[in-house]
Amino acid sequence: MKIFIEYSLSNNSGKGKFIQRLTKQWDKMGIKYSDKPAGCDCRLTLTRFRSKSKLPTVIRIDGAHNEIQSIKGKDKERLKNSMKWKNKHTAESIKKAKAVIWQSDFCRRMGHAVFKVKPKREYVIFNGDDPTDYLPWTPGKNVIMSAHWKNRPHKRLKEMLEVAENFTKTHPDVVFHVLGDVEMKYEQHHNIQFHGLLTQEQMKRVFSTAACMLNICYADWCPNAVVEALVAGMPVICTANQGVSEIVKDSGIIVDIDDPIPSKHFKRAMNKPIKDMQPVYKALEILFNPDTNIQFVKPEHLYIENVAKQYAEVFREITK
Repeated sequence: MKIFIEYSLSNNSGKGKFIQRLTKQWDKMGIKYSDKPAGCDCRLTLTRFRSKSKLPTVIRIDGAHNEIQSIKGKDKERLKNSMKWKNKHTAESIKKAKAVIWQSDFCRRMGHAVFKVKPKREYVIFNGDDPTDYLPWTPGKNVIMSAHWKNRPHKRLKEMLEVAENFTKTHPDVVFHVLGDVEMKYEQHHNIQFHGLLTQEQMKRVFSTAACMLNICYADWCPNAVVEALVAGMPVICTANQGVSEIVKDSGIIVDIDDPIPSKHFKRAMNKPIKDMQPVYKALEILFNPDTNIQFVKPEHLYIENVAKQYAEVFREITK
């Protein structure tokens, strides 16, 4: 079996990073693949078909959005039309594909509501990473907040900065680290450090001394930043009822601060007011209490070795 990957193997986007991790593991497993269709038995495509091919195809879908929620003016209209075009082509690709791989069950449920197409076969397989790529974890007095923040109010950077300011009033030795480009300007705070975009090696060093990651986004599919944090060894504090809580499971603390997310009315970049922030502070208190003795479960469901095997099995199924 040889798999045609209809995506650049050198792309450095979130999708590209996952494909690089997947193919690196496939190399170890002896699974053949190519970014050219010649000589291949099946095809892996991301989000939608990008070329014509008669190969049996698996489509991996990383998200499903209704119309734009947060952006106004000409940009909103442009992005709204772009999203309609993408959703149309994704729906058409689902109809033609032998199987669909969703990043999370939340992604699957939302995809059914938006694309309104029933896949021939469907699977939920999370993103993955290699724990041996990370430095030994020695938790200190640091909290990580990492994401692609621009035009994404649902990532809730504003709300998490408020948490950081309040929490450090009673825990002045704790430092919150913001990773990724930030579109808004914030006042300087000695307990909050903005790092901007980091290289993988820089990110690994920051991760190695963090007590936890804070990710209380309103909704997300299966963010690489959270997968990386968990695989690196640190627990993650996250919200319930969405994709992030599925990947965190017992490897962190899931806080119930939002009502369940409605699939029919879910919009791109939607961000609803938090109903109760206290569970977030309680979770941080637990993690920074020296008497706490929580043993978090290793996130083996996110180890790329296991994820790569699941992907390979899907291709074996569709090529039988």
